[in-house]
Amino acid sequence: MNNALDGLGAPFGPPGGAPVFVQSTIQVGKNYHVVAVYDGSTNVVNGKFAGNLILYLNGVEVARTNGVGRIYNHTGDVQIGRGNGLIHNGGSGDLGFFDGVLDELSAFNTALPANRVAVHYQAGITVAQSGSGPLSVARVDTRGNPNQILVTFNNSVSPGTATNLANFTLRRADGLAIPVQTATLLGGDRTIRLAGSFGFQVNSNYVLTVGNIFDQAVPAGVLSPNPTDFAFGFTPPSDSTYDLMPVCRAAFNCSAMPALPMAAALMDPVSSN
Repeated sequence: MNNALDGLGAPFGPPGGAPVFVQSTIQVGKNYHVVAVYDGSTNVVNGKFAGNLILYLNGVEVARTNGVGRIYNHTGDVQIGRGNGLIHNGGSGDLGFFDGVLDELSAFNTALPANRVAVHYQAGITVAQSGSGPLSVARVDTRGNPNQILVTFNNSVSPGTATNLANFTLRRADGLAIPVQTATLLGGDRTIRLAGSFGFQVNSNYVLTVGNIFDQAVPAGVLSPNPTDFAFGFTPPSDSTYDLMPVCRAAFNCSAMPALPMAAALMDPVSSN
């Protein structure tokens, strides 16, 4: 939360004025694509800052408010899913814990326009809906983290097979095995997070083998092909730029779309069998 000493455009919300926030109603047990845009401004219109807070659910704007100034650096950490300050209802301290799962979180250093939010949502559901047929791996990426791999399937997968470490083998290009220490099924039951002391190196090649994963159909279907091999080279974050193009190639023609500023980088499989 800004305070009165932060600079031009601060504070927004308490202390010093009426709370500035946006909210919308959601249903328990459903998955949502949520985008919150902080588009601050130091300009004053009718006695209020001209900036906006905008909330999108599943690619559609559902709430907006103005009166938003600028946000400034602070000594405290940025927190998502909880808070440690004064909030709109007057509460303060460590509070506001989110009772749910946050998956594939991304932070941008620019305010996204509505059309870009819609493109992101459509890219995601195109991958999610692409698997009416046999169970298959839709995407593999590291998000720029040298010690994780995110494996996304075209359909919901069985938790028992998704978390069985025996179903995953990671090797360097020279064949040396790299232990996978944990396998966690994330919210939505389509993405598995593999973690360990991988230590991926730039310009080095690796092979991930995934096998014996079953979907949640009755009767259950097995991964096709089984096993599936992915060869990839690790790409770390570069100048805080997120390359959306691998997602776009799988979803629609967006060859003119530029790279987006983000806090993570996507790794696209080089080849698959």
